[in-house]
Amino acid sequence: MGSKPTDVVTVFALLRLKPGAVVEAYEQWVRESDVPVAAATPSIGRYEVHRISGSLDGSDPAYQYVEVIEITDRAQFAEDMNSEQSRRAAREIQKYVSGSYIVGERIG
Repeated sequence: MGSKPTDVVTVFALLRLKPGAVVEAYEQWVRESDVPVAAATPSIGRYEVHRISGSLDGSDPAYQYVEVIEITDRAQFAEDMNSEQSRRAAREIQKYVSGSYIVGERIG
């Protein structure tokens, strides 16, 4: 059984608050601005933001938040990211966090 290419991918955004960013302000922005924009974006099938509360081994986590973004159509996503709402959200998030955006495909 070979692998079948899929247009569905998941983006994992591993994020840290920038120096001077306030937790409450960022989380309020997520709830009031970021989540509604993602919900209105046709190519996003699922969007979640999680606060990281610890690690299983007790060490300090390298990141404070993780976003899980399921993209259902890559071509449509590229178009969607050019909307005014998406461009504004991309600018605004830069005030609060920095991090890494990695892409994965479900294998099981």
